[in-house]
Amino acid sequence: MELNRESSGDRSRRGEPELVVYYPALRVRLGVDFVIVSFMFIPIGALTAGSLWLLFLCANQLLARAGWGWGHLLLIQHEASWLPVAGAGLVLLPMTLLSGWFMVRAAAHSLRKARRTWWLRLTSKGFQVNDRVFTPRRFEWHEIDKFMLVAPSADIEYAVVGPPKTFAEAVRGGSTQSPAFRVGFHCSPGRRRKPASKLYSGLRGSDGTRVDGLVMGYWDRPFDEAVDLMNEWRTRYRAAG
Repeated sequence: MELNRESSGDRSRRGEPELVVYYPALRVRLGVDFVIVSFMFIPIGALTAGSLWLLFLCANQLLARAGWGWGHLLLIQHEASWLPVAGAGLVLLPMTLLSGWFMVRAAAHSLRKARRTWWLRLTSKGFQVNDRVFTPRRFEWHEIDKFMLVAPSADIEYAVVGPPKTFAEAVRGGSTQSPAFRVGFHCSPGRRRKPASKLYSGLRGSDGTRVDGLVMGYWDRPFDEAVDLMNEWRTRYRAAG
C-alpha cells in the first residue's frame, strides 16, 4: 500500500483533513505467481460452478414435480419423493453461497486494485477501508485504544519489522522468510467487536496485547511507520473530539 497524501475534492474544500492511502496497482506476472493464483482460484471457481449447477438441478427437479421444470434435468434420477431432493438442496446452498461469496469478493478486490480504487481513508472522525464488497469497513477514533505491530502468538519473538515478501518471492529466493509483523489495533474498553476478536484471536502485539482487528494493506515501507501514522491520527483527533 502506498502512503501518498491525496484529498477528495469535497472534503478538502471544506478544510477537513483527509489522507487517502491507495493500494498499489494490480500487476499480473507469469511464472510462480500465476501458478499460485491458479492453484487457489481454479478449484474454488470449479466448486462454485459445480455447486450452482447441482443447485439448479435440485430446484428444477422440485419445479418439475409441480409441472413447471424440465423433466430431463434432474438432480436425482427416478426419485419420486421431494424430500431427498430438498435435503440435497439445503446441503448445497450454504456451500454454494460460501464459495460464490469468496469468488465475488476476490473479483471485487482484483477490480479495485486494477482500477486503483482500493484504499484506506483517514479523516478527523476515524478511518475506513473498502476491503468488503459493498460498504467500507468503518471505525471511529474513540473506538480504538491503540495501533500496534502484531504477529501470530507463536511467532512473536521471531517476527521482523519490514514489508513481507510474497510466497512467490520467497520461493524464487530459495530461502525461508521470518514471520512478519502486521498492522493491528486494540479496541477501547466496551468497543470490542466480538466476531472480529475471535477471528484474530491468534494475533498479539509484542507486549502480549491481543489484537481486535487488522488494518488491511500491503504497505510499501516498514510497518512500524504505518503504526506511527495511524497512532498519530488517532491521538490528534481523539483528543480533539
